[in-house]
Amino acid sequence: MKFFTLLLLSFTALIASCDSSGVPNKVKIKKTAKHQQIPGTRIFMEIPDDFTSHPRELRLFKDKQTYINIYETDRLNFKEYLEMMKEDAEKNKTKKIPYYLEKDFKIGNDKALIHIRKGETWETEYIHMKFGNKQYMVLAFAQMPAGNLKLRKKIIDAMLSMYVDTTAKADFSAFADFTIDLTGTALRFDCYSDSSFYYSPDGKGDTYFDPMNTDLRIQKMDAVTNLKTTADSMIIKFSSAQSDMSNRKERSFELNGLPAYEITYDATKAGIKVKVYQLLTGNKNKTICFTGKAFDKELQVYDDFVKIAKTLKL
Repeated sequence: MKFFTLLLLSFTALIASCDSSGVPNKVKIKKTAKHQQIPGTRIFMEIPDDFTSHPRELRLFKDKQTYINIYETDRLNFKEYLEMMKEDAEKNKTKKIPYYLEKDFKIGNDKALIHIRKGETWETEYIHMKFGNKQYMVLAFAQMPAGNLKLRKKIIDAMLSMYVDTTAKADFSAFADFTIDLTGTALRFDCYSDSSFYYSPDGKGDTYFDPMNTDLRIQKMDAVTNLKTTADSMIIKFSSAQSDMSNRKERSFELNGLPAYEITYDATKAGIKVKVYQLLTGNKNKTICFTGKAFDKELQVYDDFVKIAKTLKL
């Protein structure tokens, strides 16, 4: 009887520490020789053998259908973001989007949340995981073929192996295939996301999350055959959220030995004045889109965009 009681207690403890999802209530951080630093972050992960780093994005990919996006930031309130994530889940449920798992847990001492739900089609599913504290937040998002439980477990195990080494330095050199000179300007590196380098005054903006932020974005793209056509289409897309466009000027010229196309204009966004500078340049292998937007109180930064653009080299 005593043995049976002990066995029952052990089984109950096991259920409490790790439910049927396979995600423990608390993940112990174990630093191993298999951990690798994710380029552009201070995050370390046991990367699955059949996943590789994307050359331009903060992404690990297996194939076109299967990848993991990973992002680290210190610009968001983690508690508020978790609430937003839960609110989004409730909204999705009203749209009849199935959720296969929703769980709060901990990674080390950090609060964490994981959601698994149907993707855009029934052929895909998404895995969202967030964890962090007052110093940082890690956002991981995976897309994979629906119903592949073995692959799902592999991705979840990889996500659960993550930890942030606050003494490490985020290295973006793997993504930088251009050079610029910021000397004598107010702009400094801010963050890297979506194949883009962001720069803001003193590097203290909120460039990725605040569309009303004065910033410079340098985006890496596949090579295009017509810079003017591409520039025009990007301006149309960018200006759709703006109004009262004026003083548009454009020109084609050579920049440091490569063809370039420049468009500048003034506009208003949400009633606030903004000056925009856009430059496209490239070679047969890639195109760089250089876009600076300076808002009302920081219009002087516009001159920095022009100065930096002249130093852009591929």
